[in-house]
Amino acid sequence: VETINLGVSASNVHTTRYLYEKLWPTIRPHIVVYYQGRNDLVFEHMRALAVLADALGRNPNTIFSVPSPRKGLLDIISPRKRWIDQLPAPQRQWRDNFFVGRVLAPLWELQRTTWEQGVQLVLSTLAVPTVEGGDQVYFDAVVRYLWPMLPSFTAYRDMVDGYNKAMRRFATESETLLLDVAKTIQGGRENFTDICHRTEKGKLLHAKLAAEALVPLIRKRLAGPKVGDDGDNHRDGPKPLDPAPVRIAPLDTPPSGKAGECVQGPCPEGTCYVPETTESPYGYSGSQIARGREHVKRRQGYAGNINWYLDDGPATKVHISPFCIDQNEASEESRQSCIHAGYCPEYEPSAGSPLERTAAIMPTYRDAVRYCAWRGGRLPTSAEWELAARGPEGFVLPWGAEWTGAEANFCGAECQPGGSGVPEDGWRGPAPTDAFSSTSPYGLHNSAGNLWEWVYGCFDETAHCFMPDGTRDPREPDREDCRHFVRGGSYLNFPIYLETRTAEGAPDTMPGSWGVRCVFDMGTKPNENWRGALRSEEHCQVPRLKNSR
Repeated sequence: VETINLGVSASNVHTTRYLYEKLWPTIRPHIVVYYQGRNDLVFEHMRALAVLADALGRNPNTIFSVPSPRKGLLDIISPRKRWIDQLPAPQRQWRDNFFVGRVLAPLWELQRTTWEQGVQLVLSTLAVPTVEGGDQVYFDAVVRYLWPMLPSFTAYRDMVDGYNKAMRRFATESETLLLDVAKTIQGGRENFTDICHRTEKGKLLHAKLAAEALVPLIRKRLAGPKVGDDGDNHRDGPKPLDPAPVRIAPLDTPPSGKAGECVQGPCPEGTCYVPETTESPYGYSGSQIARGREHVKRRQGYAGNINWYLDDGPATKVHISPFCIDQNEASEESRQSCIHAGYCPEYEPSAGSPLERTAAIMPTYRDAVRYCAWRGGRLPTSAEWELAARGPEGFVLPWGAEWTGAEANFCGAECQPGGSGVPEDGWRGPAPTDAFSSTSPYGLHNSAGNLWEWVYGCFDETAHCFMPDGTRDPREPDREDCRHFVRGGSYLNFPIYLETRTAEGAPDTMPGSWGVRCVFDMGTKPNENWRGALRSEEHCQVPRLKNSR
C-alpha cells in the first residue's frame, strides 16, 4: 500500500501526475490511499473568499495577512458587519461552488491517473468532532488559534461537511472506494486536537479504521494472480488508444444551407459542416466587452476586478479551414459505449433523461481527449469552436444578440442561486440534447449553456493580444501544467456565461458541468506559431502579460 499526502490541493493536479508517472512504474502499487489535508481545505476556502472580496471591491490581501490570532476573517475585512453572511444568495452559492470545485478537480485528475495506471484508488473523508456541553467555547478558541481567518468552529464544521458531501458524491460518480472516516470516528477534544497529529490515541484510531477497511481489499488482491502470471490483470490500465482518424475528402464546391441549418455535406452522421472562412471573428470588440461587463453588473450585482471579459479582446479576424463538428454535445449513450470498449473511464450517468438523449459529463480534459480520439476525431481549437458557435458575423450569442431565457439551459429561476427577474429554463441539470430549439448559425444545439465544452489547448489570457489578423488555423499549445479551455457556459452558470466566453480555463467551474463536442477535419494542420507583436494596449494590460498562469 502506498500512502501519499500531497499537500495544497491547488498543486495536486500536476504533482500527482508527475509523482505517479515517475514512481509507479518502479513501485507498482496495487492500492493508493488518498487523504486530503485539513489545511488544504482552509486554504481553498480562503482563496474563494479572496476572489469574492476582490470582485466586491475589497482588499483580498487582508484575508491572508492575519494581524492577530484573535482576529477572524470577518473582523479583518469588515469590522462590526458580517458582510459575507449578508451577501445575496448568488454570491454565497458561487463561493461555495468555487471552494468545492477547486478541491474536487484534483481528485478527478488523480482518479484518471490511477485508472490509466491500473491502480486501485481509495479516498478518505475528514472527521468532524461532536460538540457537547460547554465545548463550543473550547472549539472556537482552537479554530481561531489554528486558522485565525475562520470566525468559529461552526464555520470550520460547515466547510468540512460540504467537502465530505462532495467526496461522497465524487466516490459515487467515479466509482471509487471510500473510507468514510467522518461517519466512523466520533470524538471530542482529543480527536479534534489530532488535527495537527498531536495525540497517539487519535493517530491510532485513524490507522485502525483504515486497516479494518483496507485489509479485506488487500487480501482479495493477494488471492488473485501473482505478479508474472497471465493475469496480474488488476493492474491493467485502459486499452491503448491509437484509433484511425476519420478521413474526410475536401470538396471542390462546399455545400451551403440556410442560417441556423446543420448541413452534413461530406461530414459523418450527426455532425455539421463549417466551411472555410477567411475572416472568422475571434475575440470581442471593446463595445462587446463593455456590454458584457455591464451585463455582469446588472445580473450578478458586481463586476469588480474579475477579468472575465478582458481575456477576450481585442477582436481579430483569422483564417479557418473547413471542418465538421458534432451538432450536439457528446451523449451519455455514446460515452457508455466508449467505457464498455475499454477506452474511457467510468462516470456515474446523469439522471433524468434517456441515455441516448442526455449530454455526457466529461470531468477532465483527458476524458474529452480520449472520447474524441476513440471516435476518430479531436477536440476543436478555441477559434474553431468560436466560429461554429458565433458564425461568420460574430454573434455574441449563438442565436443572435438577445435572449429571453427560452433559448438555453442556464442557472435561471429554477436554480438555487437564480437571481430575481431571471427567467426559468426548466432544467436543474444537464438537458437532453434536443431540449432547446435555438441553434448557432451552423445548426449547433446547446453551444451556449447546458454543459461547458472542452476545447484543445491551454488557457492563454494573452492570445488575442498577440494574434495577428489573418492568422491561419491558430491553436493554443497544449501542456500538462496548464489550465485547459472550456467554452460556452453550463446549466450552473448565470446568463452572463451564455455569451461564448472562456471563464479562465477549467478550474473555475464545477466538474459536474463539463462536456464536449468533437471535430473531424479534412487534413487541417493547426498553427501553434502564431504569436506576434502586442496588438493593443486598450484591452491588454501589459503588467498582466508578465504573469504566466
